[in-house]
Amino acid sequence: MVTVGDPKRLITPCAACHGANGQGGVNETTALRGMPRDYFIRTMEMFREGHRNNDTFKGMSQFAKPLTDQEIALLADYYACDTPKETPVE
Repeated sequence: MVTVGDPKRLITPCAACHGANGQGGVNETTALRGMPRDYFIRTMEMFREGHRNNDTFKGMSQFAKPLTDQEIALLADYYACDTPKETPVE
């Protein structure tokens, strides 16, 4: 998900908007690196379920909708660390 996404499910890679290392992207895209794990999970679940709608053009809502709980947890683990490590899923 981080670098490749999932083209079969039309999921854009996280890095496309949030930077290669989760450092944040252009146009004030949120930095994910170092984000608390529980906060990340809660936020992604809210986007997925349609309870959070502050994303421009509904990009995060569209990204999060097809994600499984396991995928969200893997991404949360990946971004919760302070330094980049091996990606959980390409």
